[in-house]
Amino acid sequence: MKLSFSTLGNPTKPLEEFAQQLSAAGYEGVELRGRQGAHVHWQDSPARRQEVRKLFADVGMEIVSVSSYIMAANRDARGPDKPDHRDEAGNIEELKRFVDLASDLGARNVRIFGGRLTPGETHEDAIPRLARVMQAGAKANPGINIALEAHDDWGTGELLGRVLDLAAMPNAKALLDVAGPKHAGETPETTVRHLRPERIAYLHVKDAFPMPGQQGEYECFIGAGDWPVEETIALLKKAGWSGYLNVEWEAFYHDYMPPCEVAMVQAAEKLRQWMAP
Repeated sequence: MKLSFSTLGNPTKPLEEFAQQLSAAGYEGVELRGRQGAHVHWQDSPARRQEVRKLFADVGMEIVSVSSYIMAANRDARGPDKPDHRDEAGNIEELKRFVDLASDLGARNVRIFGGRLTPGETHEDAIPRLARVMQAGAKANPGINIALEAHDDWGTGELLGRVLDLAAMPNAKALLDVAGPKHAGETPETTVRHLRPERIAYLHVKDAFPMPGQQGEYECFIGAGDWPVEETIALLKKAGWSGYLNVEWEAFYHDYMPPCEVAMVQAAEKLRQWMAP
């Protein structure tokens, strides 16, 4: 297994700083936030794409993934003036553009979401649409994985596995966010069984614990919460899985969280303990 870190934690931090700090902390990879004004986007020029690729290559780091914000299962179109279309044709067009971006950056994955179910629909209604979007993206470049995140209404390995079965492409894979199955009440053993390790593109790792008398959870340093990060890593290690553990530090959403440069050092130390033989 190898370590990666998401630039989501601070979308305003220059990539040059991320590259230097992550390299110094011993990370082998980086996940780039794929949104306009936040590190990379499919509208970036060829020159900008080559600049970003060289930036991380120069410090010996792999660009593991481009994290798009496509919501592939939702059927509601937001209109032609919006960059993130929710209709099927718009999602496919957007996804192919992100696949081209990933190819230019040398990234092996493009992250997508299923999103929330459209009111009045069930998973059975939405699964074929989601599978078609993934299949179209996967066919656009067989060398790049379309990685569906365990998130929103698609938090379990059981649901993701059904989508991957229908997409039926070797590069249609899952992005296992440990929070998804945890919140959906699915055990790590069940999640891994449904996904099968070879269909897991990479992991999002983070941690949190409940606050008494309050809604929601307090996101914290990895190992300080009650999310099954160590257990999931142990299961995948036993199965011989050797992908990236990508730290998703959500300080962008929670101003109480320490800055990325603190979290990246702590996470690397803790995860290396759990990755050790």
